Amino acid sequence: VLKRIAVSIAPVLNHIDRGVPAEAMRRLAERLLIWSDLNPHYVEILLREMMENPARIDEVHRWQLADFLQQALDFSEEVVGTRGTNKGGVDPHMLLLVLLGSISYFHIALTTFSAIRGGEARELKRRFLGTLEVMLQATLAPTVAGK
Repeated sequence: VLKRIAVSIAPVLNHIDRGVPAEAMRRLAERLLIWSDLNPHYVEILLREMMENPARIDEVHRWQLADFLQQALDFSEEVVGTRGTNKGGVDPHMLLLVLLGSISYFHIALTTFSAIRGGEARELKRRFLGTLEVMLQATLAPTVAGK
């Protein structure tokens, strides 16, 4: 199953313009959200895997998602650059983890959140992506020399 998941998620990284960091990361987030909508059980399996991995980490011989994760890390490094090495900068690996985690949790929590708070799923997804976009713009805005 994990191999099928890895194959199905790999294309989300294809053909994303890397020129504007916030836009590239927003596009990745959007694609990951679409992928999670198309593969809801895969998201649940991945989250369960992450929770169970610590107990069996020494027994794993092949990480099925390693290739995708490395490609995603490379993408984030290329897009975000070396900001994370500067004081107050953004660590490209941690930014990717924030996006993966927030999108996974959003997918899992959407039904319950919507039932408690109210709101149509489509509208909540639009607002979620809008919030991510604002956060990415603020986080990855070009810095002005001397400020």
